[in-house]
Amino acid sequence: MLNQMEAFQPENGASWDIYVERLNFYFEANDITSAEKKRAILMNVCGPT
Repeated sequence: MLNQMEAFQPENGASWDIYVERLNFYFEANDITSAEKKRAILMNVCGPT
């Protein structure tokens, strides 16, 4: 698996649309096609809040 996705940080002015695009690139680069795996990764990078 390539690198690790950083958490989305809206408090730093991050754009959700750009983050989703980067997340999709991450899934593609790592051959992640399963909706269940995508959901698990998204929930993991969202952090505790």
